[in-house]
Amino acid sequence: MDKLAAFICGAVVIEGLVSYADMIVTDKKINWKVIGAILLGCLIAFNLRLDFFQILGFEEVNVIVGTILTGILISRGSNYVYELYDKFTNWRKTPEK
Repeated sequence: MDKLAAFICGAVVIEGLVSYADMIVTDKKINWKVIGAILLGCLIAFNLRLDFFQILGFEEVNVIVGTILTGILISRGSNYVYELYDKFTNWRKTPEK
């Protein structure tokens, strides 16, 4: 079950990152606010040693990747991170049939 949860978590994170990447270049112009938000999010994640996947209880091979992804997730904003965390924690608490 943990592998399935990790698979779903990874798929949702990738979907969010791809949609976020579309915001970096719009109308052939670089959106520096998005890039700045990503850099600040990564700085905060590294400084506070945050890792979204470890918080959810997943075991990682490379913690740096988890920290970078956490920084990018942080840069999306608190509402996005809260909804993502809420989805996964509620999904994992759902009893199996």
